[in-house]
Amino acid sequence: AKQRYDELQALIPPKLGLTMLSKVLEMDVTGYPVDGPVPDLDEQKVGGTSSRNVVFDMARAENLTLEQTYRRVVLGSSGTGIIGGPEEIADQMQDWYDSRACDGFVVSGPVMPRDLKDFCDLVLPILQKRGLFHTEYKGKTLRENLGFARPANPYF
Repeated sequence: AKQRYDELQALIPPKLGLTMLSKVLEMDVTGYPVDGPVPDLDEQKVGGTSSRNVVFDMARAENLTLEQTYRRVVLGSSGTGIIGGPEEIADQMQDWYDSRACDGFVVSGPVMPRDLKDFCDLVLPILQKRGLFHTEYKGKTLRENLGFARPANPYF
């Protein structure tokens, strides 16, 4: 897993990394040296700033350069990603869930749909075996499984 992560990291061109990081930080960082620190945020933003602040705080707390920061952002991990084999991922998810550090997960990966398929094929069976993820659905549709009534068809 670490080797694959490193291989994907090597594919990120600096221009793309800085552009993506600029979007997350909501300020242009393309003129700053990639081996320098993340600059101070330029102004207070109103509204959806959580990703911006999480990435900035992570970069400062870990003393990351712009390059190190964009490499985290481009592959979708602002500090909470898990790199490891199926058992390691299941162990970490179980630990977070059991310790009430979370009540659910957003599963993503840098290469979709491959990473989602790998997660479903390799990690979910482990979580199911541990009784942490269901093995069957009660309904046949998402609507039924969420407990929503079927809306009346206005054309009948």
